[in-house]
Order: sequence, then C-alpha cells, then structure tokens
Amino acid sequence: MFTAADPGDAETLIRTWAVRYTRWDDAHERVTEREVHRRFQRATVIFELPDLRANAEHDWGYVVGCDGFHEYVCVDRGARELALIVASDD
Repeated sequence: MFTAADPGDAETLIRTWAVRYTRWDDAHERVTEREVHRRFQRATVIFELPDLRANAEHDWGYVVGCDGFHEYVCVDRGARELALIVASDD
C-alpha cells in the first residue's frame, strides 16, 4: 500500500505535525533534525503509507491517537540506508 511521496511534502508534514501540540526543547529539535529531516533530505526515494483506517484498521487501531499516524520509508541508495519514520500522537 506504500506510494511514492514527494520529499518536500513529507518533510513539511512531519515538521507541522511535530509542533501541533507543543514546542519541543532544543535538544529534541536537534535530534529530530539529525535523525528525521536529514533522512528526508538525503533520500533517493520516499514511500508513504496512506491512511488505511477506513479499510484496514486493527481492532485496537483507534489507540493510535486523535490524528492517526504518518509513516514513511526513506531509501538512500548512496548511503545504502533504509529508514522507517513513524509519527503518532499516541
């Protein structure tokens, strides 16, 4: 069910999501920049899992928070790296 995602759109969505409910302290901002946003920026290709709740929600799926979740697979072929990035407010 993963589909190709635009790197800029993916990064913007995660940046917006991250500050929706609270401001992160500087240490968390630095870690998020290094571990998440740099992966979006360096990725050769990014895949996004769409919102599957209407068709494939697990019996306990409602516990994933009020805004659901965002899930991306970032592939950096040059670095031979694959990263799974999942953001949820649960």
